[in-house]
Amino acid sequence: MLTSMNSTDEALERLREGNRRYAEGAPLRSTVIDAGRRRELAASQAPYAVILGCSDSRVPAEIVFDCGLGELFVVRVAGNIAAPSQVASVGCGAVMAAVEATRSPATQGNNLSPVIDRISAVLEGLLEAGDGGGEELLARAVRANVSASAQELLSSSELLAARAQAGELVVVRAEYELESGRVEFLET
Repeated sequence: MLTSMNSTDEALERLREGNRRYAEGAPLRSTVIDAGRRRELAASQAPYAVILGCSDSRVPAEIVFDCGLGELFVVRVAGNIAAPSQVASVGCGAVMAAVEATRSPATQGNNLSPVIDRISAVLEGLLEAGDGGGEELLARAVRANVSASAQELLSSSELLAARAQAGELVVVRAEYELESGRVEFLET
């Protein structure tokens, strides 16, 4: 658990109490998030707990533990496994790390390495083209990674590809803007 509280025991108790309220149908929070909190979190995050959970639409951790935006760091994956990429997800900043690693390659030697390697492969073209630097490069890198991930979903799964071909599934690329809370749907 990541915590800014007095103890991990306090954080665990907060999770237990939130889940009790949820299970009893008496949550303290509504699903509406105020814009001030969203803007506050755009600069940084300090969740009090990390949740590694299963990719299951019936178990949204923030709701199950009656938490608000920014209180939990949730990693969801099939089988709630703690593979290197999931471990690396906990506070990663992966796209930024990949941009830096691509600019000045260094041996990573940690759980983030496989994630950085995948993203770096996408970014090489951006860097070779001399696509600016700083925030502009990071923005382009995020979009390139979104596009690559969308393509990977279809190229690495025969089931998803078949459903997309049959018109039963569409993979939509989108980018969430932390400050505004808006999702920009990118052209397919």
